[in-house]
Amino acid sequence: MRILLVEDNEDHALITELAIRDAQPEVAEQLVVDTVTDGAEAMSFLRAEGVYGARQLPDLVLLDIKMPGIGGLDVLRAIRSDPRLRVVPVVMLTTSAQGEDIQEAYQQGANEYVTKPVRAEEFRTKVQAIPRYWSQVVHRPTMTST
Repeated sequence: MRILLVEDNEDHALITELAIRDAQPEVAEQLVVDTVTDGAEAMSFLRAEGVYGARQLPDLVLLDIKMPGIGGLDVLRAIRSDPRLRVVPVVMLTTSAQGEDIQEAYQQGANEYVTKPVRAEEFRTKVQAIPRYWSQVVHRPTMTST
């Protein structure tokens, strides 16, 4: 399973990736986590532009909302408006628990909205459940590369 983590906070990105990699062994063995730090870089990655040419589409995008420049909701809109990208599942993984952010994310086509809890163990448990769910529970369409 290939995951694109879009996170501007370096500490949050590291903690998230470590939690993902500590998931069940049968999930962790098959994980590739690519991390980008902003919305523009995420779109370049997804569209295989520039340094990201010929990249395989991720099986899942973990997307922060609050980022400088192009925010997560704008990235989500761009993903859902692109016929090649719209089938990629997007999980909003953010500190924002604001009702309007949650509402907007689902209206724009987010598959899930997960808030980052303050407590480390709760955060770890939530993050580990995401790849497990998307790799073992749901059936997704086959992703094609560019």
